[in-house]
Amino acid sequence: MTECPALLLLTSRPEGDPLERGWRRLAADVPLVVIELGPLATAEAETLALRMLAAEAAAARRCAARSGGNPLFLEQLARAALDRRDDALPETVQSLVLARVDRLAARDRAALQAASVLGQRFDPEALRAVADELPTDLDEPIRRGLLRPDGSAFRFAHALIRDGVYASLLHERRRALHRRAADWYASRDALLRAEHLVLADDPEAAAALLAAARGEAAGARLAATRDLLSRAEPLAREPGLASAIAVELGRVLLELGAVEPALAAFERALEAAPDAAGRARARLGRAGCLRLVDRIPEALALLDALEPEARALGDPELLARVLHLRGNLLFPLGRVAECGAAHEAALEAARTAGSVELEARALGGIGDAAFLGGRLVSALAAFEGCVARARAERLLGVETANLPMVGWGRLVAGDPAGAREAALRTVDQARATGRLRPELIARHVLFLLDSAAGALEAALVQVDRAEELVELSGARRFAPETLAFRAELLRLGGRRMAALELLREALEACRRTGMAFVGPIVLGGIAATTDDPGERRAALAEGQEVLASGSASHTHLLFARDAIEGCLTAGEFDAALAAAHALEAYTAAEPVAWARFWIDRARALVAAARGAEPGLLAAELVRLRAEALRIGFLREAGALEERLARLASAGEARSAPSKEVP
Repeated sequence: MTECPALLLLTSRPEGDPLERGWRRLAADVPLVVIELGPLATAEAETLALRMLAAEAAAARRCAARSGGNPLFLEQLARAALDRRDDALPETVQSLVLARVDRLAARDRAALQAASVLGQRFDPEALRAVADELPTDLDEPIRRGLLRPDGSAFRFAHALIRDGVYASLLHERRRALHRRAADWYASRDALLRAEHLVLADDPEAAAALLAAARGEAAGARLAATRDLLSRAEPLAREPGLASAIAVELGRVLLELGAVEPALAAFERALEAAPDAAGRARARLGRAGCLRLVDRIPEALALLDALEPEARALGDPELLARVLHLRGNLLFPLGRVAECGAAHEAALEAARTAGSVELEARALGGIGDAAFLGGRLVSALAAFEGCVARARAERLLGVETANLPMVGWGRLVAGDPAGAREAALRTVDQARATGRLRPELIARHVLFLLDSAAGALEAALVQVDRAEELVELSGARRFAPETLAFRAELLRLGGRRMAALELLREALEACRRTGMAFVGPIVLGGIAATTDDPGERRAALAEGQEVLASGSASHTHLLFARDAIEGCLTAGEFDAALAAAHALEAYTAAEPVAWARFWIDRARALVAAARGAEPGLLAAELVRLRAEALRIGFLREAGALEERLARLASAGEARSAPSKEVP
């Protein structure tokens, strides 16, 4: 045989391989080469599947992925797809798997069935808790290619092997094993416990899914939380539990910006609620939906009825939620004292309830109230405290909601790097968790940073994304602000008429949604853009009136900036100084660098136009330029540099006072 010029080619399965039973000894000196065939590559598996499934490319990809590159499994899966077009395990594959399993001893076979309940990969400790009895080891299933070691755990050699073994379990046996698995995971993994209770058709499955969903929500995994709650709701057998699940689902949908589905969830919660507390929580959810679509008066009317109910129920957790929402509703209305009082009361109720999450939310609300009242240094401290607390407690949702306001606070404090860091982090966290409103606010902060830096193309990117977020979230209150920012870019690009058209459109939108939140920003933009003295003066007068009636800090700051610019451009220097004075008075209790720059710039440029002493003027312009560079106003720094160059020329030094604006 050793002299015979022949090639003998054999194929064999790993299980029962004759090469392990004497062939090597019998072959003696004959050269013997063994080639271990691994799974097909993905592209090869898809090509093979396509030969059978013709134009069904998607089905071919699914079959290739599910087969794990095993040609026999792939062929059977493809045939099943042709026949039924579903994901059921083909009988041929199940028969092949069970034929191999049936060769095991009874104890090994029972262990393999118990392991199939635990999934593709399983822990030996979990298997010991689930199985009736175990063999001394799992060497035989490993030797037969059914299992393989995976670190300290084990896994089925192929997903379809696990599926075949699992499908062989009788219904009651399967339920019993899943209950045991749920018991083992009870103190280890709430989500896996819930999944096993669902598969066991256990009455506790809905409550377990609710508990798991709350854990997901604490980590701000909103999509996962929504999916768990959506699965839990139809499984709930008690009205109170069904109502609680629907309330939680509504809250998650609301955070995702899905207002109509959230409203539907709260209506189901109200219908199922067996008691006053359940009905109150459902109505509170409805008020939250109304807030998101800027139906603020209706939401406040609901809270007017809910607050005394929460107090009568003696439920501090419910009361904290009611008060926090009240503060949030009062914010865009500019009702400073009431907003602050509501959030302070929410903090007290949260502490009484012992809720770390509601306490952190109340701290953010206190920051909102300070921001609303012009106490910008206090607002930044409150927001940073809220974010730090939320981060320490791993309340990613609370952190993400308040982080963009840290960006605002750092922006006006003259810390552009810190503002950008907070805004970009907000964008990342908001997109990862599906929160639209925090990203929208962060985009506005990034716009202001980019515009001030002269990066107008980057600023346009922020405006474009902000407009998308307004549409996705349904937060129409933010639409005029975004239009005003787009108009600012048009004005800076020399397209004043186009800018003015957008601003007039934004003003009409403000009149529909309420003037307090954004109206002064739009009116300031009109004052900075229009060539019509009458329109400018009317815009300034109305803006001042709205601010006087109560409006948040961002409207005061941006209105003053644009009012100053418009008056300087028109040569109305007294009006420019009046706007600077009003901004100084507004920020007097807690001055910030952003406001201080615009105040000092207005006075310097008016002084220049009125023929101030060149040496003193130059010194002030140098100081202002340095400050502009420090706080990220690169566009203004460049303009001041040009002004200094003109001032240095002999002709500029000898010029007479002029009304020309620098």
